[in-house]
Amino acid sequence: MNFFPLSAKPFAWPSAPFAILLLATIVLPAVVGCKGCTATTLPPLTSTGSSHFVQWSTGDAGSVTTSRTYEGQAAIPGDVIVVFCHWNGAQISATIHDQAGNRYVAAFPAVTVSPNHWFGVWYTVNASYRKPLAVMAAFSRKTTSYAVIDVAEYSGFTTISPLDAKSLSMGSGMTQDSRALTTSNANDTIIVWFGYTDHNLPYSAGADFAKRKYEATTMLEDRDVTSVGSYSATATSYHRGNWIAFALAFKDTGP
Repeated sequence: MNFFPLSAKPFAWPSAPFAILLLATIVLPAVVGCKGCTATTLPPLTSTGSSHFVQWSTGDAGSVTTSRTYEGQAAIPGDVIVVFCHWNGAQISATIHDQAGNRYVAAFPAVTVSPNHWFGVWYTVNASYRKPLAVMAAFSRKTTSYAVIDVAEYSGFTTISPLDAKSLSMGSGMTQDSRALTTSNANDTIIVWFGYTDHNLPYSAGADFAKRKYEATTMLEDRDVTSVGSYSATATSYHRGNWIAFALAFKDTGP
């Protein structure tokens, strides 16, 4: 690559020690950061997130009576699959299932945050299948314009009564806060799903949690904890709007 105009005089490199210093000072920082553009110092992460996270997928089928989201990789037998669903329409209920016949339990009854905006979260324990799961939401009637399904897979949870604690909160504004949940198991993974009635991104996770994944109207954050206690999660959105937060604490099999 020619860094100089054709009309410029050739550059005469100085002595070797100075040339090395010049390269280290000028050239090397240019390859650090975003796509080789400029030198960038990244801020430290407040949390690396849960070590039990496996994969995440999302999909929106629009106005439908059945919506599907496909995992990108084969599900691992024994893992926990957590499903967050967001749909719109008057008095529409939903159930969750997959092609493997795993049983999904609703962590809470479906909640409407504002007229015709519905949110729900389900999970299945000890998932069985060695192929990517096709997670399906069946609605009681056709959704108005969207039917979002987010699917997260986690490993290393106990397979008997893995849910240790849970909390639900909702509100309006640019800051979100899940109500505190109190764990009874020393080693837990806390998974928090924030749902929004509008496209309020970008979203940011609060202290001690890592933003795992997101799409237009939802964000997933998580963390591992190693002591019994009270925990809550926070988040921020770029725009003001109505929101909901589901927090689930699952028991890890070990430290």
